[in-house]
Amino acid sequence: MSGYFQAIDKIKLSIILGVSRFLILAIPLMFLFSNVYGVDGVWHSQPVADIIAFVLSVILIRNELLQLKSLDEGMLLCKS
Repeated sequence: MSGYFQAIDKIKLSIILGVSRFLILAIPLMFLFSNVYGVDGVWHSQPVADIIAFVLSVILIRNELLQLKSLDEGMLLCKS
């Protein structure tokens, strides 16, 4: 999804998705989970960060698809 947003020139969203998985989510989760679950928490933090990043990607791409759909409907109205 990060590559898609970069291709359509929405660089901020691309950066948010690219950085969110590791810097914004995984590192804080490593510290949090390691304090709660010990060494196992470090291992579990990455899949949790991936799931959260996936959900964020789905939300952003859903919004993008809704915008594209409204643009398409607008173009159809202009042709009529």
